Amino acid sequence: MVEDMLVRWNDLGKPLFMIPKDFRDRILLNMNKEVRLNYLKWLQLGLEIDMFEIMSILILYSRCDLNKRLELIFELFCYNDETYMQKGEFKFMMNKLCNAIGLTIQIKKSFLQELMRNVDSKLLSKNKEYIYQVDFIQSMNLAFKDLNERLLDITAKCDVFSL
Repeated sequence: MVEDMLVRWNDLGKPLFMIPKDFRDRILLNMNKEVRLNYLKWLQLGLEIDMFEIMSILILYSRCDLNKRLELIFELFCYNDETYMQKGEFKFMMNKLCNAIGLTIQIKKSFLQELMRNVDSKLLSKNKEYIYQVDFIQSMNLAFKDLNERLLDITAKCDVFSL
């Protein structure tokens, strides 16, 4: 399902932003039962949907395994349709993922950026201008597991569920 959304987005020329109605009618295309989005935020503020952020979240929340989700994220942010992602694409992706995840689960972007800087330093050394898809998937898999462990630590310390 998410792959179909990416194909439709590619067919539209990979727009950076879309108005909610166009997104619903052109990208989701009769998927209203499977994907239920609250468009109120965008409609009230008169904003367009940031395609990289919304597609990142839809990919991350999809039901496929983590490796497949990472392949789709790689495809979303790899403009050159190659087997590698350039340094600029990678940094853009990291920023968009931090924004999307931070807004979705309402945690500080700085928390995510610290975690992602660790990934950035491991994946892209100063003399390396690109990362291959295989290396990307392996490293991002570890980064998301690390993020999950940190979030579990935070929630355990917060005693969120006590009344």
